[in-house]
Amino acid sequence: MRVSRRNENRRMRRRQRRTAVGRLGIWILSTLMILTACAPVGGGVGPRGDAPAQAPPNPDENRTLVFATRHEPVYIAKRGLQSTAPGSTGPALFDAGLTQTAGQGTPTELQLAEAFPELNTDTWKVLPDGKMETVWRLRPNLTWHDGTPLIAEDFAFGYQVYRLPQFDGARLAGGFIEDVTAPDARTVVIHFKSPYPTATEDDGTVPALPRHILASSFEQLDSDAFAALPHWSSEFIGLGPYRLDAWEPGAFIESVAFPEYVFGKPKIGQLKLIWVGDVNTLVASVLAGGIQYLDSTLLEFEQALVLKRGWVSDGQGTLAYNPTKIRYVQIQYKEEYASPVAIQDLRVRQALAHAIDKQALIGAMIDGEPGQADTFLSPISPYFSDLDKVLRKYALDLRRSEQLMTEAGFTKDASGVYAQAGDRFTPELAAFAGQGEKEALILQDSWKRGGVDTSLRVITTAQRRDLELVSTYPAFRIEQTNADRPGVHHSTSGCARAERAWVGSNRGCFSDAEYDRLWQTFQTVLDKNERANAHIQAMQLLSETVAGLPLYYGYLITGFSSDLVGPTYGHTNIHDWRFT
Repeated sequence: MRVSRRNENRRMRRRQRRTAVGRLGIWILSTLMILTACAPVGGGVGPRGDAPAQAPPNPDENRTLVFATRHEPVYIAKRGLQSTAPGSTGPALFDAGLTQTAGQGTPTELQLAEAFPELNTDTWKVLPDGKMETVWRLRPNLTWHDGTPLIAEDFAFGYQVYRLPQFDGARLAGGFIEDVTAPDARTVVIHFKSPYPTATEDDGTVPALPRHILASSFEQLDSDAFAALPHWSSEFIGLGPYRLDAWEPGAFIESVAFPEYVFGKPKIGQLKLIWVGDVNTLVASVLAGGIQYLDSTLLEFEQALVLKRGWVSDGQGTLAYNPTKIRYVQIQYKEEYASPVAIQDLRVRQALAHAIDKQALIGAMIDGEPGQADTFLSPISPYFSDLDKVLRKYALDLRRSEQLMTEAGFTKDASGVYAQAGDRFTPELAAFAGQGEKEALILQDSWKRGGVDTSLRVITTAQRRDLELVSTYPAFRIEQTNADRPGVHHSTSGCARAERAWVGSNRGCFSDAEYDRLWQTFQTVLDKNERANAHIQAMQLLSETVAGLPLYYGYLITGFSSDLVGPTYGHTNIHDWRFT
C-alpha cells in the first residue's frame, strides 16, 4: 500500500512538471512569434547596425586545397629550431609573424603587426650608446590556434628559445639582436647591439612561441628533449591561416581554416600539404588535376618546361617566376693566378662581354624565362629602374668586340682566333658539372664565333668542395649569386686567399676601394634612400669595370591550377584564395 501511494505521488509530480514545461514552451513560442513579427523586414541589421548581417554561404567551405612541396617539413613553425636539412621549415601555412614575405627578394608585408617602425621616431631609434631598438605594436584580438590570446611576452619567449646556439641562434638577424622585451601585452621591443638596416624586414624580427605551452618544458628539458616535443610536429599550435588537424609522417599534413586568423578565416575550408620527390609523379599528378598549388621548392627548370608546354599552354595552369639568382662569369683578378694576363685589361673584358650571345644561352637554359641579366640586381628591386638608366650594357656586337680587341693589341690569326705577339688568346672557362657545364658549352661556342678560343674545365661535384681549387682558376668560372642582395661576391672583404683558408665568396678577388665604400654604406646606413643610392652606384661601377659578366636570371617558380583564384607568386594572401 505504501508503495502504491508513493508511485501515485510520483506520477502526480511528473504531470505537474509536464504541465509547467508545456506552459513555458507556449510562452517562449508566443514571445518568439511576437518578436519576429516586430522585427524589420529582411531580418538583417537593426537601426543601430549592432547585429551582423547573415554571411552569404561560402561555396569553398567544404573543399580542399592540395598544396605540394618538395620535402616533408621538419618544422611548420615560422622558424625551425635547426635549418641544416633541405625543407627543414615548411611553407608559412600554419604560423605567422610580425611580418611576412612572398619569397626571397619580395617586399616585406605586415602580418601580426599594425605598422612598420619608422626611423627617427619612438618606434625606431639609434641610442646614444650606438645600440638600436625597434618597437612593434600587435594588432588587437590575436589568438593562437588553441584560442589562447597572443601576447607580446610570447615574442620575448621566442627570442629566449631561438637565440640559443644549438638552435642556430647566430642566424637570427645575423646575431645583431641583443634582447626582446614586452612592456605591455601588445608591444614588442627588439633591442639590437648596433644599427641594423634591415630591422623592419622579415629577417629583422623574431617569431613568437606559445609560452603557455612551452615555457615549463623549456626550463626543465635539455635542448634535444625540447626539440623532440610533439608541439613541433603532431601537436603544433601556431598563428597561421590553417590549423593543423593531422600529420601523417611520410605522407601528408591535413589542416583546417583557422577562423581567428589575423586577416580572417580562409575561404577554402581545408588544406592538404603533400610532398613529392619524384619528378614523374609530380608532373603526372599536376596534369591529372591532383595538385592545385606547387611551392617554389618543387619546380626546377626541366619540370617547369614540361608544364609550360602542356599544362600552361592548354590553359590548365599558370607558372609565376621570381628572379632570385643571377648566373654570371666570375673573373680571376689575383695576379699570381690570372692567365692570360690580358683578362685584366678592361678592353678585353668589354670585348668578351660584347661577344656573349645571351639570347642563345637563355633559350637553351630557361626557354626565355625570365630573361637576360645586365647587372647583379634583381629586376623586381624597387630601384631597379633607376639603376637601369645609368647601367653600362654590353649588347651582342661582334664588330665592337673586334674594335676593342684591336685596341688591346690583338689580331686574328689564319684560323680566326685572336693572338698577341704570336701567342693565341685561349683562356680557360671553368664550370661545375651539370647546369654549369651546359652553360659553359654554349658560352664557349659564342666566344669562338667572336674569335676567342676557350678551353673548358669541368669541376666535379667532389671537387667543388675544394675551396682552393674553385678560387684559383686561371681566367673565368661560371658562378651564381643572390639577386635580392648582391654585392658580397665583389667586396674586398670577401676575397678568397690562402691566408684566409680560401674562405670567401669573392673567389676572383675583384677589388675596388670605391666599390667597397659604397657596399659598406649599403650594409650599414639606415636611411633607405641613401642605401638605395649607394647600391645603384655600386652596381653601376661593376658594369663600367666589367667586374664580372652577368648572363641571365635564375629563378624560383610557383604554379597553380586555373580553377584557383588569387595566387600570384607566393601564398601570403592564401586566406583570399577561392575556387572558380
